[in-house]
Amino acid sequence: MKNMNLSRVKRAVQKKKRFMIKDHHKKVYVGQIREPHIIQSNGFYSVIADQPEHEISRVNNGKGSWFAYGKASDWDFTEKGGRYYRNGLAHIPENLIWEIEFLEVCI
Repeated sequence: MKNMNLSRVKRAVQKKKRFMIKDHHKKVYVGQIREPHIIQSNGFYSVIADQPEHEISRVNNGKGSWFAYGKASDWDFTEKGGRYYRNGLAHIPENLIWEIEFLEVCI
């Protein structure tokens, strides 16, 4: 299977495919299963899957947690997702924002 790319990530989000947060700069979020909720061209809001009352699902007036796609150069893509790093900085653990993996991949 080919690695994801930013177009594939956006396509999976557009189809509201659930994803797991594999790593995050705030460790409390690691392991969460999220679902894209409101999708925009530059990013999306995500909620905790099947938990509409969870605090993450309720932030931003019920839209969920915001994530901007950024630039493809800020990502290291994997077969099922990728790692997103702070804009324009080295791809090292200290600059990681999050790593996600889609539970169902759309090609």
